[in-house]
Amino acid sequence: MPQRAFTLVELLAVIGIIVILMGLALGGVSLARRSAQRARTVGAIAAVAAAIDQYRNLNNCWPEHFTVSDAVANHPQAPEELRARRYDQVYQRVFAPGGQLRPASEIPPEDWRAVNAALAWQLADLAREHQRRGLFLDAWEEPLRYRPARWYPWQSGARARIDSDQPPQPDSYQLWSAGPDRRDAEDPGEGGDDIPNWNRR
Repeated sequence: MPQRAFTLVELLAVIGIIVILMGLALGGVSLARRSAQRARTVGAIAAVAAAIDQYRNLNNCWPEHFTVSDAVANHPQAPEELRARRYDQVYQRVFAPGGQLRPASEIPPEDWRAVNAALAWQLADLAREHQRRGLFLDAWEEPLRYRPARWYPWQSGARARIDSDQPPQPDSYQLWSAGPDRRDAEDPGEGGDDIPNWNRR
């Protein structure tokens, strides 16, 4: 008795099922990777926030002023983001150029890197183990955003929700990741993916 061979329709059905299963498996892996990146970023934010709070307890002020001195600019461990800004008052230059406070959405990436480098330098003794290349980075290798309330231009109805959400307390700060899209945009409930250290309204 001759053996029965698979028909073309049966082969196509099996191939289709295998493709669907592979798609589901890859989607699950991608979702798991994104969840792990988010969890790693939340952990990094919590660690940096704890170091900022400890800095406040030790110095009776938030890290909100930093001038790149010769000693900092010439230090062998100083990141390029600080060496390139010798004599700059980093926070003031980034957050209020010309005395006018500017929203987060208008701050270019290189300025966020400078603020992050200044913060990392100020917190070096408190959170060095959380730095990579002299910066506090999220899971997407982008610098965490840090803005003390002193430099916060609260704007009701601002284009980026990060600028209309008030800091946790009037005398406080904002610390967040721009998320996988690397843009300071809407909050997660509105389609954005920023990861803040405070509860959004």
